[in-house]
Amino acid sequence: MQIRYIAHIVIEADTPLKVGSGSSDFLQDSPLQKDWNGLPMILGTSIAGVLRKDFDIKKVNDIFGDEDAKKKDSKGSKVIISNALLLDEKEQVHEGLLLEKTPFLNHFETLPIREHTAINDKGVAKKHAKFDEEVLYKGTRFKFSIEVLQDKESFDAILGLLSSPSFRLGGGSTKGFGKLKILSITTDSFDIHS
Repeated sequence: MQIRYIAHIVIEADTPLKVGSGSSDFLQDSPLQKDWNGLPMILGTSIAGVLRKDFDIKKVNDIFGDEDAKKKDSKGSKVIISNALLLDEKEQVHEGLLLEKTPFLNHFETLPIREHTAINDKGVAKKHAKFDEEVLYKGTRFKFSIEVLQDKESFDAILGLLSSPSFRLGGGSTKGFGKLKILSITTDSFDIHS
């Protein structure tokens, strides 16, 4: 018998979020991660990376898999983390393609831009060092799921990390960005051979 533990989690941005896509476009240096509808999202890999960093160092490779997949006898991950999708005004996610967006969702098409300038060790702006980042509103809500195979103790530990005051997502966490609060966690388990 193999038991899979699953949690559905709703989070809210307690501060603005800067979860960049890692690419740039014609309008900005660091746009947010977006889904197929052009709506903000948080990649499951981004969440997994933060959880992995804070997980028990003695068990991290056993639960999250070896970082070096080429290593002999490397282990795969026992954790599946979905992308965190934007919740609409009815507290629902949209996994399919939207042909038309509600006024609420249209609010996320043009997001605030924060401008920055890199400075050198003397506190002076570096030449050609202006950059900008797209920022997501405080109060934005997302839903995602976490599944763990066979290990209830690790499942509980991962859920505990989500409530930690140090759990933050995205850039600028040392400047107050990326703080989240958990609005709800619903859990279940099932036998994957049933």
